Amino acid sequence: MLRPLRIDIQFDNEKLALLKESKDFCKLSNDEQTVLLGSINALLNQSKDYAWFEGEFLPNLAFKKISKGLKNTLITIFGVPNPDADVVVIDDEVQMDSNLTDYENIPLNQEIDAYMAKEVLPHAPDAVIDTTYTDSKDGQVGVVGYEINFNRYFYVFEQPRHPNEIMAEIKELSAEVAQLLGEI
Repeated sequence: MLRPLRIDIQFDNEKLALLKESKDFCKLSNDEQTVLLGSINALLNQSKDYAWFEGEFLPNLAFKKISKGLKNTLITIFGVPNPDADVVVIDDEVQMDSNLTDYENIPLNQEIDAYMAKEVLPHAPDAVIDTTYTDSKDGQVGVVGYEINFNRYFYVFEQPRHPNEIMAEIKELSAEVAQLLGEI
């Protein structure tokens, strides 16, 4: 189960330091680094929505072309989750939030769509099924498997020892340790 990425872009000094250490930033020329740092410094301690980032911030950088790696680095570093924000769309493709990826155990006799409608969508209405995750044997969505609860079938309860018995054993071992230390 996947959920769309919803973020705001937040500029601060800690995140700026992370950007300076990133490999995509180091690949930029000195002029490009200066332009990027100047643009970010002008926005320190501000929070903007992703549409602003995509529509105004990136196009106004004086770069020939912003690499996909640099763009993803900026999103990763400055992006802050906001469940009320608009969905992030890059190149007409909805981006999924890897932190919200979840796996469900669906009974074999139940359809995936029916399970989603009953169990998942009431709690996460924007959730979608990851159709790329398929079983190599049957080629259908999801992986078929079984769960065997070994405790249910093989566990045998053993009554714990009485605390007085344990305390007596500890005292006996303490006396033995004291005797061995006395011999040294």
